[in-house]
Amino acid sequence: MGVFAQSAEILKADELLSQKKYAEAAQAYRLLLSRENEYLLSSKIGYCYLQLQDFKQAESYYEKVMRFGQHKSNEAFNYAECLKNNLRIVEAKRFYNEAASKDPKDKLAKRNANSCQMFLENSKGGSCSMISSSKNCFTLDVSTSIDTGANDLVYQWEFDTGDKLEGAVVNYCFPGAGKRKIKLNSYSKLHPEVVRCDSSLFVTIDGIPITFKNTDSPQINDLLNFDASNSVIDAATITDYFWDFGDGNLGLGKLVTHSFSTTGNYTVKLVVTAQSLDGKQDIIYCGYKKITVASNVYEEKSLLEILKEEATEREKEKKSKNGKAQKK
Repeated sequence: MGVFAQSAEILKADELLSQKKYAEAAQAYRLLLSRENEYLLSSKIGYCYLQLQDFKQAESYYEKVMRFGQHKSNEAFNYAECLKNNLRIVEAKRFYNEAASKDPKDKLAKRNANSCQMFLENSKGGSCSMISSSKNCFTLDVSTSIDTGANDLVYQWEFDTGDKLEGAVVNYCFPGAGKRKIKLNSYSKLHPEVVRCDSSLFVTIDGIPITFKNTDSPQINDLLNFDASNSVIDAATITDYFWDFGDGNLGLGKLVTHSFSTTGNYTVKLVVTAQSLDGKQDIIYCGYKKITVASNVYEEKSLLEILKEEATEREKEKKSKNGKAQKK
């Protein structure tokens, strides 16, 4: 293909890229890839795969770009994004820092580099707190305030998790610590579409503000779900969710899946990094749960057994902290 003809084809592929037809654009660029245009087109192909969230393919093409040694700050940043999503955290941190050094105005690159650094430091033995299985439970009661003349009135409790319960007396367990909001609404059975907010209150729950849910009764080779959606850090924006499954494997994201290939007890860690809303403070929390993976039938522990194990864990943490304080 002649130079002019190839240039025309590249322009067509560029048009597909501008239309966000990333799969078609990547295919078109790949057909045109040659030694003469390898730097330019590898960058564009890598970008297409990054948008398609095919991080393995994107990494392979950005790796070619890096070899030229003349890459731009956005290419270093995109390569770091691929590396982070492929759980190569050390390398990701390096290229986020490189992107930030090439463009000092790129605050996101610096923030992501800090996020990787915080995870790496924590994974080497940083402070990590147990996430309680007993959770944080309350009984909410307005029965003494009920207007006995309003027989058609329905009370509705609305929680900051999105959950709603109806009744004058309800029991609710928050999934995590921190400052939590509760709203008490009411409506008439005759007009349920008209909901009135009667009052709001806040409760402060001690402990770390991160938590996660996981698939019950895990068994080997099952694809298990891990969900950190209920983690809320006040006055901060969460930047990353890092997972350490205790079997040598890592995960990244608010919602992840993982399977264990052998039975046994595993300590699953969740490390959440965040930045304060004013952008002046980097924040990190680490929480863990112990889970048992069975071969075929999972014997679920009683709540009493779980609470006893958690009490033992808390005592170990307390002794560990006291020992560190004495050394200082």
